[in-house]
Amino acid sequence: MSSNARAHIMRAFMIFTTLLLPFLRNLSRRIRIFSTIV
Repeated sequence: MSSNARAHIMRAFMIFTTLLLPFLRNLSRRIRIFSTIV
């Protein structure tokens, strides 16, 4: 694997993590609210 491909994968992973982070934060908040109701 070339270093260029590795950089491309790292960039894609960072974008994926950035997009996923708010969703995970929102999900954990919902789980916490749900657990307090139950």
